[in-house]
Amino acid sequence: MLCGPAADTKTSRMIHIKIGALAISADSDDANPYDGELTFLGKVLAHLPVDQHLGKLIVLGNVFGCLEECLIIAAALSLKSFFVIPFRQHLDAYRNKLHLCGNIKNDCIILVTAFKEWQESRQKGKLRHPKDELDWGRSKYIHIKRIREVAELYEELKKRVSIFNMHVNQLPPAIDRDHVYKQHFILQVVLAGAFYPNYFALEHHEEEIAARELSGNNPKTTVMLKSMPTYGFLYYKQLQSLFRQCGQVKSISYDGTKAFVEFSRNPTERFKMLPAVYMALKMSQLRTRFELNVHSSEEIEAKMDTGSSVIVRGSRVKVDFQKHTVTPMQKFGNGLDELQTITSLDLSINVTEVVEVGHFWGYRIDEKNISVLKNLTTEINQLELKPLSVRPYPDLVCMAPFTDWENEKYYRAQVLYVSEESAEVPF
Repeated sequence: MLCGPAADTKTSRMIHIKIGALAISADSDDANPYDGELTFLGKVLAHLPVDQHLGKLIVLGNVFGCLEECLIIAAALSLKSFFVIPFRQHLDAYRNKLHLCGNIKNDCIILVTAFKEWQESRQKGKLRHPKDELDWGRSKYIHIKRIREVAELYEELKKRVSIFNMHVNQLPPAIDRDHVYKQHFILQVVLAGAFYPNYFALEHHEEEIAARELSGNNPKTTVMLKSMPTYGFLYYKQLQSLFRQCGQVKSISYDGTKAFVEFSRNPTERFKMLPAVYMALKMSQLRTRFELNVHSSEEIEAKMDTGSSVIVRGSRVKVDFQKHTVTPMQKFGNGLDELQTITSLDLSINVTEVVEVGHFWGYRIDEKNISVLKNLTTEINQLELKPLSVRPYPDLVCMAPFTDWENEKYYRAQVLYVSEESAEVPF
């Protein structure tokens, strides 16, 4: 067993070998711990005042064309975070972070985005006076003194890596959405390579568990509340008000002591977890108290007919804020009459793609709908279609050609992913 300085030396040597800073011809238990030659990575690390993994991040950033971003991350992670969370403003600070990160929930990319926004604002003269800069920092929940320290270390690192012919690209940043999407993807790959084996894995959740917990509601748009009072649907306006700080509430469904709050989303957010859901979950983590002004069950039932109160108490109710309706939802049991009711709901669908719990692609295959689809396809292919005015990017809705057994026709499609000259779309 190794102990004392010898153990520290060998452990440090092994770390340098693993990250690629040392190159040796052989490795055995009796090898001299001082053996090994510095690789190019090792020489760079020796000149940088940062952690070894951050140094490797910078080198990989140069190789993959994102040196500037990696220098910013290395500088920011070497110092104390320039994000601040004022007392009782945790939710607003978290909302700002969500706004900065866009579709990618990555702390390092958030740091880069915030730093570049501050840098660009200064270059354009928007933060010419110290007061303007402080006001900007308060609005973004950013500590100005700390972000300046990050900027100083960033410049120092940039100067040091230039000795090794590693230079930040001076060309203006591209504003093309496809380019930004690719850069973020590359940066995530570089981060995984630099910090290996320390990186997170996205845990897979069973669809059956999610369906059972959320009663079939979409987990990307819906959050669940427990311990709702009796006749909880009467307080839908209060719930809407409580969740307004997260996002626009589309509907609230009530099932016993549970309430399912669904947020609105636009077509481009079809495959994404809504920021409103993240905000609602953050409220749960912060143990934000929800207080409702409620009435006793006796008081409510006294104003109802006996029969109607029993029906309401045992019903599932949905409040739709877009249609301005409060309607009971059918709740099936095991009775023969209820099973016959299910059988009478005849809806023939051909499922073509399952996306997630409660969300799938498909089309109705009854005679009337098939006729409508055929007419739509015929009309589309008689139009004079024009090429896209922009390069395809994720979430773009367009017409795309599909080659079947007979001929090539155009159908409605949405871009999922772009790779060089090809794009993946669902038709």
